Amino acid sequence: MPFERRTFVVALLIALALAGCGKRDFGTTPSDTPPPSPTPAPTGTAIIALGDIGQSGGPVKEVSDLIKVWRKKFEKVYILLLGDLAYPHGSREDYATNLKPYYGSETDSLMQFLYPVPGNHEYDIPGVPYYFEFFRERVFTEEPGYYDFAAGPCHVIALNDNIPHRRGSAQYEWLRVKLESHPVRCTVVFWHKPRFSSSRNGDTQSLDDIWRLLYEHHVKFVLNGHEHLYARYAPQTPREEPDAVRGVEQFIVGTGGANLYGCEERGKKPGNEACIVEHGFLVLELGEAELTRRFVTLPAGVTKDEGKEAYR
Repeated sequence: MPFERRTFVVALLIALALAGCGKRDFGTTPSDTPPPSPTPAPTGTAIIALGDIGQSGGPVKEVSDLIKVWRKKFEKVYILLLGDLAYPHGSREDYATNLKPYYGSETDSLMQFLYPVPGNHEYDIPGVPYYFEFFRERVFTEEPGYYDFAAGPCHVIALNDNIPHRRGSAQYEWLRVKLESHPVRCTVVFWHKPRFSSSRNGDTQSLDDIWRLLYEHHVKFVLNGHEHLYARYAPQTPREEPDAVRGVEQFIVGTGGANLYGCEERGKKPGNEACIVEHGFLVLELGEAELTRRFVTLPAGVTKDEGKEAYR
């Protein structure tokens, strides 16, 4: 083969080899990696509710960690604490050990979102409950511990069932005035002990006057703790009769970390439409004309008892 032709062939082979090297797969380069999906921007307004929380050995941290995930889904969030927040007696030490590390820590604190009411364990120790000092930056929790605020389209009212609340009491009259002066379609009222319960502690008869007042003013949603489970009761009258038009719908959400109870320890009640014995919290996503409810459970945030509720 002539020298010139051999030179041409060698040059061609080298060129082909170099071209092949340029196309070799050395693995995925950064430019080939698809960009991560953007985190959805938080939208809407929601209420998160739970009670019976800070018990040593319970999953209080796991529940609070899951709340921190869920609260970022919403533009505005209101976390209602339904009482019995630091076991066993609501003392300074109980709050420091069993509640503050999870809801009031300096890093990723939930304190600014909290709207609490005291439970019976907050009053175990004589004198003014430490609860009021712990939540002192939440100015609406000063004694006597009942207050109200707006959450989206809803009027939210917090009551303290540990102090006088029957007809004629200062708290009852305050509630009556609030209901008469805020004739909105969505009213949510929360306190600690449920009026009706088929679980361990049973009914709370002293709340009959409050329930009748709420029924008279067409209040639909009541949130309580005290029983360590999740339960939903269909709208009913003060006599526990079904009433889909004017009845009060009761949610019990005592699932924030304390040891759980059974659903029917006091016998079955006909109005009890749902009962879940798991730790977690209730989420009420507030729309303009209705809310979406879901009970979020540990460990993975599985939602249960989902549904929509129209306002009045």
